[in-house]
Amino acid sequence: MHTIKLLQFLEIHTTTPFQENKETKTGRISHSWKIFIKGKLNFVKFRESIGFQATRKQNILDKAIDSFKNIKVGNNKRLELAIKTVKEIEEADGKINIHSFMNSSKLSKGWSNRLLKILKEQDIIERIIDEDRPMSNRGGRTSYTYKLAEK
Repeated sequence: MHTIKLLQFLEIHTTTPFQENKETKTGRISHSWKIFIKGKLNFVKFRESIGFQATRKQNILDKAIDSFKNIKVGNNKRLELAIKTVKEIEEADGKINIHSFMNSSKLSKGWSNRLLKILKEQDIIERIIDEDRPMSNRGGRTSYTYKLAEK
């Protein structure tokens, strides 16, 4: 179960662990736990954060990553919509935050957070470092702001 906690800490999404029972060559029953990593981004995170020492296993992992055609987020159009939306927001306002993204894209806060996180992980946007983020009227800090990454 330490492996599951490590993957969760690294935000690598997997299936729920399940037990598999197999009969060995000697006729005994072998019990093992299995999980499956979900999606290209999670495979990439696994390779970058953990990886394998064995070249054979690393090659299998690389082939699995290469087998994905596109990153899927809900449906493929959401990522395209997110890129288009951040470009429009930056053109109009100069900076992007969760609220401007939600208003422009008409997506929920959950989807908006996921998409902004993916865009940040793919270096499409970058967070503006503002150590003096003002306090909101609810007592916490205001939302992070982003801009399109310079290429």
